[in-house]
Amino acid sequence: MISEQTLSLIETFKEPILSALSDIKNEVQFFLDDGLSEYVENQKNKLSKTKTFLFREEKVNFYDIYFPVSIRNRRRKIENFQEIEDLFIEKQYITLIGNAGSGKSMLLKHIFLSSITDLFKIPILVELRNLNEFNGTITDYIYQFIFRNKLAPNSKILERILSNGNFLFLLDGYDEIYSENKNKISNDIEEFIDTYTKNIFVLTSRPGANAESFQRFDNFQVESLNSQQINDFIKLQLKVSDNIDATERIIQVVEKPDNKEYKAYLNSPLLLSMFIFTFNSYPELPRLKSRFYWNVFDTLCSKHDSFTKKGCWQHERKTGLQNEDLELVLKWFSFVSIFKGKYTFDAQYLNTTLLEIKNKLNLQCDINDLVYDLTVSIAIIIIDGIEFTFPHKSLQEYFCALLIKDLTLEQKQKTYQERFLSLQRHTHGGNLNLYSLCYELDKFSFTEFFILKNLNDFYSSIDFTNRETRVFSFLKIINFSQGFRKVLDTGQYEFKSFSYSAIIVESIFSYLSIFRYHRLNLDMYEKAKNNIESIVDKIAIRESEKRIDENCINYWIPYSNIWNEDLYKFIEQVGLADQIIKTINKVAQQIELIQNELAFEKKNMQSLLDF
Repeated sequence: MISEQTLSLIETFKEPILSALSDIKNEVQFFLDDGLSEYVENQKNKLSKTKTFLFREEKVNFYDIYFPVSIRNRRRKIENFQEIEDLFIEKQYITLIGNAGSGKSMLLKHIFLSSITDLFKIPILVELRNLNEFNGTITDYIYQFIFRNKLAPNSKILERILSNGNFLFLLDGYDEIYSENKNKISNDIEEFIDTYTKNIFVLTSRPGANAESFQRFDNFQVESLNSQQINDFIKLQLKVSDNIDATERIIQVVEKPDNKEYKAYLNSPLLLSMFIFTFNSYPELPRLKSRFYWNVFDTLCSKHDSFTKKGCWQHERKTGLQNEDLELVLKWFSFVSIFKGKYTFDAQYLNTTLLEIKNKLNLQCDINDLVYDLTVSIAIIIIDGIEFTFPHKSLQEYFCALLIKDLTLEQKQKTYQERFLSLQRHTHGGNLNLYSLCYELDKFSFTEFFILKNLNDFYSSIDFTNRETRVFSFLKIINFSQGFRKVLDTGQYEFKSFSYSAIIVESIFSYLSIFRYHRLNLDMYEKAKNNIESIVDKIAIRESEKRIDENCINYWIPYSNIWNEDLYKFIEQVGLADQIIKTINKVAQQIELIQNELAFEKKNMQSLLDF
C-alpha cells in the first residue's frame, strides 16, 4: 500500500509531467500511479529504518539515530541543513566527497527522505557499483531495475518523463566503479547529465577516485566531527540505545587531555561508534586505527550484547568455534572477497566461499552453523534485505590487512605486487583506508614491496631527455584524456571532465599526498577559458573521439595518442606542464625519503636484536 507521503509527492509532480506528455497521457499516468509510486515507496520504507554499526541486528528509525555532519566547499559551509533546498542554493550538481565512515551514506539517505517529505523532487537512487556488471546505459538500468519495466519498451517515453527537471538523481559510490569500467561509466554519467540537465544530481565518492573532475559539479567535502559534535553524537547514540548512564563516562575519557593526540581517530562517526561499542571492555583510546577494529571483533565475540541488551546475555554459538577460528575465517573471507571486488554478497556467494574456506582450514562445523554464527551470534556480517555485508567496508579491509600481515615474505611480495594490482581493477580510488591499515600492521613489507616498488617503476618510466619528453611520458603513463564540449548555438567551448587510467601509482600518490589529480583540471579551467579552441580546433580529431548531440559536439581527446606541437603549447599555457614536472620531482623526493626511513629503522631494529 502506498503511503500518503508518497502519494503527495507524486501528485505534486504529476500535472507538470502529464501536461508535457499529453499525447501519451494514459500510459504515463499509469506509470506515475503504479511504477514510480511503487519505487519511491519501496525505497522510502527501506531507508526509513536502517542498520548502523551500533544497531546491526535490528533496524531502527532512521531519524532516531541520524546525526547531521557538516559539508564544505571553497565558498561556503553547510553545518546542519534542515531544508533540502539549502544544499542546492548555488548549483544543481553536487559532489559529496568523504573518507571511510565519514557519514556520507547517512547524509545521502537524509537527502532522499527529505526530498519526499519536503515535496522537493522525485528522488532516484542509483548505486553505481551495480553498473559494473550491467551491460547498458544508466537510462537502461533505471528502466529495467528501478522502474522495473513499468513503461512500454520505448526509451523515448522515459526520456521525455525524465527531461523536465522533476527528479533528484543520487549517484552513490563513484569510487566503487571498477577501473576497467571507469571510462565507459564516467562517459555515460556525463551523457546522462547532458540529456537530463534540468534535474538535480548528487554524486558521492571516497577521496582519490577522481569524482571531483566532473566540471559541472560543485565539490563538497564531508567534514570531520568537531569536539562538540563528538559529544552530541555520543549522547544521541546512547539515548537511542537506552544506555544514558554511560554517556558522561565516555565523554570524560574522550575529553581527557592525555587523549588529545588520539582524539583525531574519533572524528568520524564510524570510529566513534566503534569506541562507544567497545567502551565497557576497552575504555581507553587506542593509538592505532587497527586497534579499534581488533577491539570491535573481540567485543563482538566475547561481550556481544553488552551494548544493546541489559546484562551479559550472549547468543548461542552453534559451531563451537573459538574466537581465533572465527577470526581466521573472516581474514580469509575478507581477503578473497576484496580481491574479487565483492563488498556485498548474496547468499550463494557467502555460502560457497565460506564452505571453501572451512574445508581448506579443516574446520569441523556445519556451513549453515558458520553462517549463523557470523550473522547472528557475533553479527559481524549483517543481513540487509537479500544481501549480506560487513557493518562497514573498513572492517572487511581490516581483516584483509590482518591476513596479509601473517603471510610469508614471499607471499607478501606476491600479494602487494600482483593482487594489489588486481585490486585496482575492482575499484577506482577508495583503497586508502586499506593502505593505512597495511602500513600500521605490516609497515616494512608494505612500504618496500608496494609503495617503494611502484614509485620506482613509475619514476623509471619517465623520459628525462628534455622537459617535453617528461611531460609526454607522464601523460602517456597515466593515459590522460580530456573532455570538451562545443555548444552549437553559441559556438563556445567548455571543459567537461577528464580521465586517466587507474594505475596503481595514482592511488599511492593520493595516499602519500604527493598529488591530487583533480587539481590538474581545477587549475586548467581557470587559465584556459578563452583558449580552448587552440586544443580542439588545431588538433586532428578522429570521428571516434567526437559525439554530436542535439545542441553540442562532445570531444574526448586522449592526449598521448595525438601528441603534437599545438597540444604541448596548450599544456604549457594552462600550467599543466608545471604541475606534471612538480609531481615528478615530488616522486623523486618521496623515494629518497622512504629509502632513508626504511634504512634507519632497519638499522635500529638490528641494533636491538644484537643488544
